[in-house]
Amino acid sequence: MFTYRVAGRLVAGLAVVTLAAGCGTAATASPSAAPTPAAAATATPTATPAPTGTPTPAPSLWTEGKAAAVTGTSDCGVVVTPGTWQRATAPYTLRNQTNSCTVDASDPRVSGPGSIVINVEGWDPSMANNFVQWTYQEIKGPDGTWAGRAYGLYDQDGILHAYGVLVGSGAYEGLIYVTYTTVPANSATADTVGVIQPGAPPPGFPVTPFAAP
Repeated sequence: MFTYRVAGRLVAGLAVVTLAAGCGTAATASPSAAPTPAAAATATPTATPAPTGTPTPAPSLWTEGKAAAVTGTSDCGVVVTPGTWQRATAPYTLRNQTNSCTVDASDPRVSGPGSIVINVEGWDPSMANNFVQWTYQEIKGPDGTWAGRAYGLYDQDGILHAYGVLVGSGAYEGLIYVTYTTVPANSATADTVGVIQPGAPPPGFPVTPFAAP
């Protein structure tokens, strides 16, 4: 018991000394400097792109109406002048038959009444296929006339495939009408796709009427 009390007093005394020493130290300590506030972050501005207008397309023959794609039909079933047939020996021929036509096309410039002069030659006695054909055609449009030639052939099914070039006159001066035409077997109605454009026929492609036999 005695030993505990002495020890207790000794411990208490040490505690008092230690506390006193601590108080003395705290009294002489230098005050801490106040913290410097951090600078606020500045956002980087985003550049706004300048508005751009819709580009204007460059003018062309198509947008100016000088060139145009064409589809249409030609009904040439009325014989005006019968042609001359030669069926005795090959080659078998038909020469200079003139038919009247009515042309109905997507472009009014190549729509209207017309005519076609037909020549056919081949080596099939049935006169149904494997023949070649050349024609001279005119179309009377509202403000002028188209005239030119077409050349084609009949395939094994009797379908005519022809390519032609017609030259414009009157209000259509300086324009050509290039055509690709098909005619079903045993039909007088032609289906045509083509284009109207400024220009002249290809070199070596005549567009004048055929000479009389």
